[in-house]
Amino acid sequence: QQHKKPSYHNFIESSITTMADDHQSFQFSNDLVTLATQHIEFLQQLHFIGVTTSLQKNLKRYQRWLDFLMHQHHSNEFKSFIPPADIAWLWHCHRLAPLRYQQYIREHYGDDHDDDQILLQHFEANPPFAFQSHDYVHMPSLDPCGKDDTVAAKTKELWDAMYPGNPFFMDASSSDQLDTNDDITFSGFDLIECVERQKDFLWQVTQPAFFSHEFLTNGMQNYIRFLFLRKHVAESSSKHIIIVPTYQIDLFWHTHILVSQVQYSTDCISIMGHVMNHDDSMNDRTEGGM
Repeated sequence: QQHKKPSYHNFIESSITTMADDHQSFQFSNDLVTLATQHIEFLQQLHFIGVTTSLQKNLKRYQRWLDFLMHQHHSNEFKSFIPPADIAWLWHCHRLAPLRYQQYIREHYGDDHDDDQILLQHFEANPPFAFQSHDYVHMPSLDPCGKDDTVAAKTKELWDAMYPGNPFFMDASSSDQLDTNDDITFSGFDLIECVERQKDFLWQVTQPAFFSHEFLTNGMQNYIRFLFLRKHVAESSSKHIIIVPTYQIDLFWHTHILVSQVQYSTDCISIMGHVMNHDDSMNDRTEGGM
């Protein structure tokens, strides 16, 4: 006896047929295939040096980093910054919840007169997949003229000037502990819980296929289809259906968000009329787990 497909399968198949031509002409603001490769390399290096299991005391350093960015954009023409590894990891995870990240930025650094896009541009990671440690600067497409070392050194110099009593690089013996009254939820968002969920993502996107240009190119196309499918579901009578992406699609979703919050928002609005949130607590990618 042939099993009848669940109704959501029928809906998804009919939706894909209906929107088959919708995504053909859409282009992202950035080359997501190249950037997805840089994203994987970034995660590999962070895992290699052991910072992806973050201690809570790093949160205070991360809060200082956001204050640092706001201060530099008000007082300095220098707009590229390369964070230390532990901060790069927390910043990475926070930005993966775009609506919660943007909410925190607005509440803590904005005012009624600020233009949203201009404010958020102050808190973009530029470059998006870079970090530095005591003896290493990780930045894709290294500049043979040494510009990357200059950006790294300048970032540390500016940090040291702003925070003379707080080392730029994480000290294992640091006494920079959180007080019981410190806000560790970032406007209600539990960043440590997010870090715990994200620390295993690398192992899902380092299978051999993820190093194939053809597989990644296909992944970008599948991600575009995923966005249009989400739009179609939201506009239909079946909006209760939850669409969970494959790891291939999720890599591109993460990359799209992390490259630029502003451009991610612009692309989402162009496709579906609103900014699509990313909820990494919904991670069932088995068949029927949509």
